[in-house]
Amino acid sequence: MPLPPRLGVGDLFDGFIVEAVLHDSRETLLYRVRDEISGEQCVLKTLVPDLEEDEPTRTLLAREVWMLSRAASRHLPQVIPLAADRASAAYILISWHEGDTLQQLLDAGRHFTVSDAANLGTLMLKSLGALHRLDILHRDIKPDNFHLGTDGVLRLLDLGVAVTGSDEATSLANTNGATHQGHLSNPGTPSYMAPELLSGTACSVESDLYAVGVTLYHLLTRKYPYGEIEPFQHPRYGDPVAPTRYRPETPA
Repeated sequence: MPLPPRLGVGDLFDGFIVEAVLHDSRETLLYRVRDEISGEQCVLKTLVPDLEEDEPTRTLLAREVWMLSRAASRHLPQVIPLAADRASAAYILISWHEGDTLQQLLDAGRHFTVSDAANLGTLMLKSLGALHRLDILHRDIKPDNFHLGTDGVLRLLDLGVAVTGSDEATSLANTNGATHQGHLSNPGTPSYMAPELLSGTACSVESDLYAVGVTLYHLLTRKYPYGEIEPFQHPRYGDPVAPTRYRPETPA
């Protein structure tokens, strides 16, 4: 199917009224839309029109639908089924929830206590566990991808670069362990990536858990255990900076 045209607030597309542009990147577009028929709000996710012929990226979008459909959990957004005769283009509909990402809360000046971090850590592991039980690896855990709803539920967002464990094993075998930049290499945000990922080792349950640890560290300190790491940088890892340097009240 063709990709939708780029949409703006107030546009009507396939019976959905665009209320807000939530995200606009090099690859993906997210809109908050309202169903003209039911009045239900949801998120419409698609690719930028320039990627019309980019089959690998289109495949990732299709895989995201498949993974979200498998992972039925209140700690993950849910795919909203759409009648085949209604959709005129390639996009997915995902449940909309009022609230903010943890990064948005940080940017707004939210102060997270040790108790907050402990409680959020429990919720993070519930959402991540829902994926890991299905052999799905997220690969981009960070505060931007955790959404705290006004209903009190913490949801893990964006499976755009998620893979199954068997995908990762195949990817590593095909490259003989060498670092590469294909769609099954190690994407993600370097400051949250486990050290082994930067040398080309396949993602694992452990590397997702490492990113949860960095996320909690960042919520408490607004810093990173090994400092901020830029893309293509080759950091040296020694002992991480203890969070007590920035938050002395943090228990060991």
